[in-house]
Amino acid sequence: MTLLLSLANSEATIMLADRRLTLGNIPTTEESNKLTIFVCDNARTAVGFTGLADDGAGFHTGTWLAEALMEAGEDAGFRFGSSLDRLAALASSRFAAISMPAARKRLTIALAGYVYHEQPPRGVLACVSNFEHLDCTDSRRSEASPTFGTTFWTEVRPSARPYAVTMAYGATSGLKRHPPEPLRRMLEDGRPTMAVRDRGLSVIDELAAAEGEPGPIGRQCGSVVVWRDLSKEPVIDYHSGKNAWRIELPGVVVSTSTGGAAIRGVAFFAADPSTTVPMLTAKVGRNQPCPCGSGKKYKHCVHQRRRP
Repeated sequence: MTLLLSLANSEATIMLADRRLTLGNIPTTEESNKLTIFVCDNARTAVGFTGLADDGAGFHTGTWLAEALMEAGEDAGFRFGSSLDRLAALASSRFAAISMPAARKRLTIALAGYVYHEQPPRGVLACVSNFEHLDCTDSRRSEASPTFGTTFWTEVRPSARPYAVTMAYGATSGLKRHPPEPLRRMLEDGRPTMAVRDRGLSVIDELAAAEGEPGPIGRQCGSVVVWRDLSKEPVIDYHSGKNAWRIELPGVVVSTSTGGAAIRGVAFFAADPSTTVPMLTAKVGRNQPCPCGSGKKYKHCVHQRRRP
């Protein structure tokens, strides 16, 4: 089960997820994207899922989710709150048709970003799940409920404290050893968004198992940054714990009254990895040799600035 982290303040919302899939705690792949961006008429959010990723019989949650977000937006008049209820109904119907023990059918879809029906835009968190709820991790079900429920939380105004939220979903047991409280302080202090993102990625890395080793969390990760300011484009990225010659980015789903589109599975790759440097390397100390094999220090290696 994936670890999802949602980190938000008055500037940006960050969602992070590892990319590992497991069967019985044994990894089957380290490269499964769990993230996308969802845009409707009155909201822009990051979206991630944790739980059942495929049923072994042709159903893939990531593919279904992109289609379901489009359908939910259209059916709900392209409004965020109504789209959540419709998404829960679609999930309940689709998962009822999956022939699998209830303990393996657990799924949480997390959404985090901003709604734009007022100024300044208001932060929002939402959770569509058949086993957990916002702020209720202690009441998680060990088996999937027959239906999905929706919980919805918006930024409180006025407030004596800065808007700063950290939420975790899925494989969260290790956070008892690495609590996200330092991330909350960074958010409250207005630290640079990418610094917060990178610290969140380091939390996942501290909890992750090495490639091929048992454990629910892997070292390959994806990230989405959604800005409160609509004029700033979201940032999607891929983060590797090893040299990588193929990079798959999070997707985008747009479901608005002026048009829609769903983009998933966008990847960049080297035609011949045997003759090219990696597109991305594991991060090492700035003064250590770059893992790409150039012989240069990591901080000086030109290929570190080559991003797709």
